[in-house]
Amino acid sequence: MTTSPMSPTLPQLPASGAHFADALAPEARVGQPDLGPGLWAIERSGATAQLLYVHNPTDEPQSFHPATVFGKDATPVFLSGDITTAGEEGASLIVQLAPKENVWLARTDTIDEETT
Repeated sequence: MTTSPMSPTLPQLPASGAHFADALAPEARVGQPDLGPGLWAIERSGATAQLLYVHNPTDEPQSFHPATVFGKDATPVFLSGDITTAGEEGASLIVQLAPKENVWLARTDTIDEETT
C-alpha cells in the first residue's frame, strides 16, 4: 500500500482562498502531519490561517481527527471534498474519507462564516 498521492500536485483550493492568503504565502510553514496509516496530508500555516489537505490513496475508507492538526478547541471549516463526519465539533470530530477521496479543511482566526 502506498501513502503518497496519485499526483505530485494538490487539487486547486476553492475560490475563498483570499481568507487563507497567509497560509498560502511562500513564507508559510508547510508540514506533513501524521494522521494515521493510509492517509497522506499536507498542512500550511500562516499567522491567522491554517489549511489542511488530506488524501486517502487506499482502497478502504480511512478516518482522522482534525483536532490532531487544528487543536482540540478549533472547529474546522470545510472547503471542498467528499467526507462523512461523526462525533461532536472540536476534539471528538471524526472525518471519514472514502477510498481515493480528498478533503480541504481550514482554521482561521479571521474568517467570516457567511463568506465560506
